[in-house]
Amino acid sequence: MEASAEALDFEKAVFYRDQLSMLREVQARQAVYTVQGEADVIAIASQAGMTCVNVLTVRGGRVLGGKKLFPRCGW
Repeated sequence: MEASAEALDFEKAVFYRDQLSMLREVQARQAVYTVQGEADVIAIASQAGMTCVNVLTVRGGRVLGGKKLFPRCGW
């Protein structure tokens, strides 16, 4: 977002800002449960025509990481 703003590409900077805002909203609404084994946790949120999919990987009770995806649907 900052790199786009510095390059004066304000439309792209706004796009990134909105994605970050939606991701923060998704993270704020998540509930935390104790997981002892393995799990793939998937959260999906859609707002203002954009969709965010967050996949969290838990192995051996530890969070190994996550992926944030913003699929584009041509509906």
